[in-house]
Amino acid sequence: MRPIGSSHSFTQLCVTDDVQIDIAELRQLISVDNQDRVRVQAGITLHELNRTLLRHGLALPNLGDIDVQTLAGAAATGTHGTGLKFGNISQTIESMRIMAADGTIHEIDGGDELRAARISLGALGVVTEFTLQCVPAFRLHRRQSVQDLDTVLAELPTLLADTDHLELYLFPHTRRVLLLQSTRTDEAPWPRNPVKHWVERDLVENGALGALMWTAGRLPAAAPWISRFVAALAGSNESQDESAAVFASPRKVKFTEMEYSLPLANAREAIATALAAIERNRHQVAFPLEVRFTQADDALLAPAYGRESMYLAVHQTIHGQWESYFRDLEPILVGLGGRPHWGKRHTLTAEQLGERYPEWQTFQEIRARLDPEGTFSGGYLNRLLGPVSP
Repeated sequence: MRPIGSSHSFTQLCVTDDVQIDIAELRQLISVDNQDRVRVQAGITLHELNRTLLRHGLALPNLGDIDVQTLAGAAATGTHGTGLKFGNISQTIESMRIMAADGTIHEIDGGDELRAARISLGALGVVTEFTLQCVPAFRLHRRQSVQDLDTVLAELPTLLADTDHLELYLFPHTRRVLLLQSTRTDEAPWPRNPVKHWVERDLVENGALGALMWTAGRLPAAAPWISRFVAALAGSNESQDESAAVFASPRKVKFTEMEYSLPLANAREAIATALAAIERNRHQVAFPLEVRFTQADDALLAPAYGRESMYLAVHQTIHGQWESYFRDLEPILVGLGGRPHWGKRHTLTAEQLGERYPEWQTFQEIRARLDPEGTFSGGYLNRLLGPVSP
């Protein structure tokens, strides 16, 4: 029996030949208190949640760049944004309600159980409600610029210290980086030109980029040239809007993805080594690599558990060959202390993963207590976590 969210993830995490449980109708805001805490049903999408919070003058402190996921799915897989001073979505959870396999309702509000349930992969039961600690609504000023890779790597500590939310897009086969720097502000949003906004977000970022990535997938030999062309087209701009509108944007280009969390200290080596491997092994890819940064987490299965982290994501258009590309880069990321994002492609198994999480056994004990028969564990989940051991 597997709970299912919005099917955004690239893995078989929710696949089963038995029963899937869809909680999409559980999407109501239940309450808001005077401490900026909200009680909300778990099936609400992040897009709907953000709009609802803004009506109450609230926001989540950090978000990823996609908002189509359900809250339950985003929390369960450790969905994250970027910013060393700010946690991921699951770190806002103060309590949650879970229905176990025998129908028992558990209100989990602290201790190791909450640290297990915050990022649980759906292995503990069906989550129906969350209490989230939100923050007063805020705006973000975003500056986009194109920089030289070597300059960015040399200045990375300063960039991280001076920027609330830093994101890098690395263009394969070039030494150019698209730098996104977002700074929190209480100033009002800037007026939006709807035509300019449509051109940038829909026509260029999705339409034109999609066409170029499609071409790169169908004509692999052209991929390096397309990457250089996209890098040359990338320009500078600035914007200022409500936080959720800046964090998340439409992503209509179809791709598949592998993402690893690494110790922050290994960031520059990981970036340089990954790009060098692309050149050395002649991977014909045009899709940019994405780099984000997060604070340490204490959830038992958090990829950023116990350490400030860099997330390095590699993508390939669905029209291109991704297997050899991901297979080549994965050992590099694993060798630098990487832990895979739970919603993205990877090949690690329970034996390998257990070595990477200091409190792995604590999670397994809580899993066995809440689901002793393994009702919520299937073939793929058992590959990740191993079978339930009473």
